[in-house]
Amino acid sequence: MAATLTILTLHKLTEIYNIAKSISSNISEDVQKILTEFDIDITIKIITSLIEEFTKEHNIEKLQSPTIKICFDSIEEILKNMKTEKKKLEDSYEYNKSLWVLVYFRSLDVTISIDSIKKNSILLDKRLKTLIEILQIKELTSEIIEHNSTSISSKQQTIKFHY
Repeated sequence: MAATLTILTLHKLTEIYNIAKSISSNISEDVQKILTEFDIDITIKIITSLIEEFTKEHNIEKLQSPTIKICFDSIEEILKNMKTEKKKLEDSYEYNKSLWVLVYFRSLDVTISIDSIKKNSILLDKRLKTLIEILQIKELTSEIIEHNSTSISSKQQTIKFHY
């Protein structure tokens, strides 16, 4: 059962990593400005770096928790939404550029996509923060458990020497 969870998590991490990378690649200058304005490019770098750490350092077992899976699933959902909105923006800008006739007299309205990206950016920040907090709690909990088991083991050895 544990092997299946590890494979599923590794697959999920790879999927999220690829979605995040696709958002920050092949971007027009106009869309790059929007992503930078909402600090999305840095958030994506943090997410991809976090995923790389877990996969390269073989820390996948630290992710074997339903709570952490929910966090990654929710991050993936937001990233997919952002990818869709990025695509809409790119398409809108490309279409607008292709209409060279009266291009300077026509304005491009992308406020809906920008608003969606902004909302998703806020959600992504919250979900990433939640994931990091949960990982910290999990790490702290494992340190406490390790300390307690070491302490119990030491006490048991001390008791054996008294006999």
